[in-house]
Amino acid sequence: MTPAGPAAFAGLAQGDLLQELDHQEVKSIADFGRIFKRLEKSRAAEVYVRVLRRRDVLVCRMEPRWGTTEGETPEEE
Repeated sequence: MTPAGPAAFAGLAQGDLLQELDHQEVKSIADFGRIFKRLEKSRAAEVYVRVLRRRDVLVCRMEPRWGTTEGETPEEE
């Protein structure tokens, strides 16, 4: 994760542990890749995310900016 990348822009921090993506448990990088590819293909307008940050569980919905490259800040609509 880069400090100015899309994940940071969305509020995620280095050290956050992704537990669920789109209401599906993420146990491995393979799980993440499979779920992410499906979301990207469908161009999901909103994505549910659950992360563990230290001892806190954070749940949020993110609005992906499909096609935005890493380090690029999405333009306001």
